[in-house]
Amino acid sequence: MQAFASAAARAVLAGVDGVMIHAAHGYLIHEFLSPLSNQRTDAYGGSFDKRLRFAVEVMAAVKQAVPADFPVGIRVSATDWLDGGWQLQDTLELLRRAEALGLSFADISTGGLLPCPIKVAPGYQLPFAAQAKQQLGLKILGVGLITNAFQAETALQLEACDFVDIGRAVLSDPLFGWHAARDLGVELNQVPFSKSFACTR
Repeated sequence: MQAFASAAARAVLAGVDGVMIHAAHGYLIHEFLSPLSNQRTDAYGGSFDKRLRFAVEVMAAVKQAVPADFPVGIRVSATDWLDGGWQLQDTLELLRRAEALGLSFADISTGGLLPCPIKVAPGYQLPFAAQAKQQLGLKILGVGLITNAFQAETALQLEACDFVDIGRAVLSDPLFGWHAARDLGVELNQVPFSKSFACTR
């Protein structure tokens, strides 16, 4: 836990605007959460609460390492897409605990732990974000093959999420923000900027 907390403290000193704990895509925290990967028999494995213990301790440590008003969020895989794996209801309970600890946002992705059959289509992960937004007070980031401004704006208008997390589209087009503004008819009087977030995993 201390490594996560130290990373968050360094991020504050570096001047970023927030941190996101990466608990998705088969990284360490996800491996503790999922019953498919967590085969431990100690206090960090077995029951649901024991599998959540490491994630909860990391969130608490990170919150303690940063100023009280500093935004801390978490990225999760809402489902492993596999029978017997981590599921949406598990994710919602984890995020309730995140909210109780003072986290302010959650980035809702899926999968990444083990190979699995996913029917990938534009916005395929947004239904999971929508469930989290309906049931929680956290600000929710939606992801999942959102590659153009109209997709993103539609997700926001339908209240599937509070923010849209753009990844591959920006890697493909470094001017994505300018092009999105143009496509949506937004006039930019100055160079737009993004808030900077550090991600600990």
